[in-house]
Amino acid sequence: MNARRGFFRAGLAAVTGGLVGRSWGADVQPATVTPLDGFDTAGPVTVTRTGQTLSFLDPSRRRIVAADPAEPTKRWTALGADGGVADVPGTVAAIASLDSSTMLVLWNDGGEWSLRAHRVRPPGTDGAEATLQTVALGRADGDSTGRRVDLVISPSRTLFAVVGLPAPLPPILRGRITGVRLDAPSERRCPALDGRQAAALTFGPGDEWVVFTVAPGADAAARLEWYASSGGGALMALDTGLPGVGDVAWDTETGRLFALAGVDGSAAHPPGLWRLDAELTGVRQTCRPVCVARVAAAQGLVCLPRQVVIVSHTDGSGGLVRITVPDRPADAAAPQEGR
Repeated sequence: MNARRGFFRAGLAAVTGGLVGRSWGADVQPATVTPLDGFDTAGPVTVTRTGQTLSFLDPSRRRIVAADPAEPTKRWTALGADGGVADVPGTVAAIASLDSSTMLVLWNDGGEWSLRAHRVRPPGTDGAEATLQTVALGRADGDSTGRRVDLVISPSRTLFAVVGLPAPLPPILRGRITGVRLDAPSERRCPALDGRQAAALTFGPGDEWVVFTVAPGADAAARLEWYASSGGGALMALDTGLPGVGDVAWDTETGRLFALAGVDGSAAHPPGLWRLDAELTGVRQTCRPVCVARVAAAQGLVCLPRQVVIVSHTDGSGGLVRITVPDRPADAAAPQEGR
């Protein structure tokens, strides 16, 4: 039992990036929020593992644009203008960078869902990109309008997961990656959600499952659940008290876990970027959500080096904001407003 408790305690610290037994709650220093001008995006965003290339969907031109996060004005069409994505029927639901030259794109064509591996263009090049592989996921009869369907790649780059597909498709699908080759995904070795719905998921540093779940049909606070990489039942489940969770991502440098969450008009849980801190309440392990930046209509997030988070949003015409998260706690202050 002590070994089990030790694993849970270490797991919580890894999941939330906090110091177990110490809260970074009300004394958190607010993050610095900087709008990135000239980015027309309405949702999906991804970044290469090195953090050197940021990619996002430009829905108005049906293309995926790449940019240098250190020099955001340096951008180019990675997929879409000539062949490749432009010729694929349907709409883009999610994107994920497999490596610097390969991107996975999740497609919905009238209820027929598929996952495609595309070879992306490097900056300064022309010509058509290549579609390397297409994996059919199946047909969904349910309406995906207003539903977040996401695509996640594990830190080892050997696993991918699709979450949030409409019925009758499974709520979570998992598949293996060999090089740039995708295996057909299935429900095998996926988390057993026990009737709850997955609001968002990511993989932990050892390819563990980190899933935010909610009770079906209820606008309730999410629960943070931790599963072994082999799936099965939850090894740890913690109430977050955080409603409206829509996306989640790791900062691999610091081990912190960030989520887009909150509810419009809520003083206690405003919409924006939240950090999940580890805490001990007596002898009980808990996690504490902390709002570090308010961002209206936030859609997707990725973590970059040096404690920078990029958030896409649909507020106004849509765009991206760069959020620099502080290194250490400071005096209490209200989080900055995003666009």
